Amino acid sequence: QVYQVPVLFADRRHADSLIGRVGHGFVHDGLAHAEVVQALLAAGEQTPISAAVVGEQPLVTRWLRAPDHLGTYHLLSVEQSNTSGIFGDEVFVKFFRLLTPGPNPDIEVQAALSHVGCPNIGEVLGWVAGTWRDLRTGEAVTGDLALVQRYYPGSVDGWHLVHQAEGFGPESYALGAAVARVHQDLVQAFGVRTVAASELAARMAARLALAVQTVPQMQQMAGPLHEVIDRVADLAAGPCGQGALFA
Repeated sequence: QVYQVPVLFADRRHADSLIGRVGHGFVHDGLAHAEVVQALLAAGEQTPISAAVVGEQPLVTRWLRAPDHLGTYHLLSVEQSNTSGIFGDEVFVKFFRLLTPGPNPDIEVQAALSHVGCPNIGEVLGWVAGTWRDLRTGEAVTGDLALVQRYYPGSVDGWHLVHQAEGFGPESYALGAAVARVHQDLVQAFGVRTVAASELAARMAARLALAVQTVPQMQQMAGPLHEVIDRVADLAAGPCGQGALFA
């Protein structure tokens, strides 16, 4: 596995981001510092900067709508698997710590929704992509490193809204309506096609096999899960008699 850890080397120690000491200086987690995040974003407009390279390849920032300016940066502490920060009250940046080759679904889906004008997500302003060496094959692979979105001050995550609201009736209706609009926009962005139940079951089985390979402790759950997948494959024999699903 490949993890993204941009670093800042400084003469003085910053306790909140310190990784360790090297020689007469200190190494810090760069994503806690505005100058590092700005340098990573500045790798863009299809041209590299010498200070921001991954392996032998440059970083590239792809802007859909570049922000006019970046305000004061501060780091958020709400996530565990990623690292996020905010510039002023306008720009939200999320860096993916664990890197995977290919398009990141978080970016792919939200960028497509932004393209069709979905009002129920944070507008995607752009993203940062980069190239690194696969540790097993040594080959160069490319993937997404960070997502840049419009920030909405005072916005609340739907899950937290459920837990915090008293008399959740109106909020639940609004949340359901928003989910429905997002699904309608997903259809507009990606289209709809019909797939055979057997094909869907084969995809699910492949994903389960990968999960068990990655987390061997899941082997004890594989049997019951395969039974569910088998029932999906048998949908052709059900009351509808079609065996086809939308995807």
